[in-house]
Amino acid sequence: MSSASSPSAPDPDARFGRKSKKKSFYGYQEHPALDADSELITAVEGTLGNVADSEVFEPLVDPQAQEVTADKGYNTNANHQKLKDRGQRPSNLSENFLAELRYVMM
Repeated sequence: MSSASSPSAPDPDARFGRKSKKKSFYGYQEHPALDADSELITAVEGTLGNVADSEVFEPLVDPQAQEVTADKGYNTNANHQKLKDRGQRPSNLSENFLAELRYVMM
């Protein structure tokens, strides 16, 4: 078996990322968006491990949502301004949710 097909061979496209100051990982991230009421996935973005959550915020946000909640990785002044510009409310952009966006559709 060649090293390229070995289960222990590193993925050359993967990147190192951080989940916290003490916890790092090697690989990829998924960024799901969910409807708050139905809890159905409405969008997903996949990124390299070194891409910040805040960089994929905008394509995940449903333009019809009136209120958007996300974990602290998405919490930037720029993302707050994007919501404000679109007439959407940021709601508790904090670490209380698990790396996902939730929407309130009215």
